[in-house]
Amino acid sequence: MNDGTYVFAQLMQLIHRQAFAKLVDRYGGNYRVGTCTSWHLLRCMSFGQNPNGRA
Repeated sequence: MNDGTYVFAQLMQLIHRQAFAKLVDRYGGNYRVGTCTSWHLLRCMSFGQNPNGRA
């Protein structure tokens, strides 16, 4: 059983969410977005690139 924080959570802690949100606002990344925001897309794409847990 895992006692600590998962590797993916540790990687996501390195990204400052407020700084990311500021960049998204500056460049209009969430313009006309329904439910999948830029933050959710970043997390999904990062999880897909994570080599941990693959055989």
